[in-house]
Amino acid sequence: MLRFLRARKFVVKAAQEMLLQDVEWREGLHLNEAMSQTAAEVLGCPIRSIWPYSATWLQGQDRKGRPVIYKVRPRAEAPISRINCMHL
Repeated sequence: MLRFLRARKFVVKAAQEMLLQDVEWREGLHLNEAMSQTAAEVLGCPIRSIWPYSATWLQGQDRKGRPVIYKVRPRAEAPISRINCMHL
């Protein structure tokens, strides 16, 4: 709620309206349905078909259950190692 209040300069009525609009927008996305589908169903194509176009990929989970993301960076950004591992 605080971010909506800040966005509307602490005008409660405007922040409440913004929050309700945000909730309606999120419900319209049908995220629960997307979460129950496979990546191929969401994308409409096999996941492997987009791998050549992606420099970032998910590689399982760490010991705490967080997703592990690998990102290939351009040479100018990382002179030593071009592949970095990060946690979300």
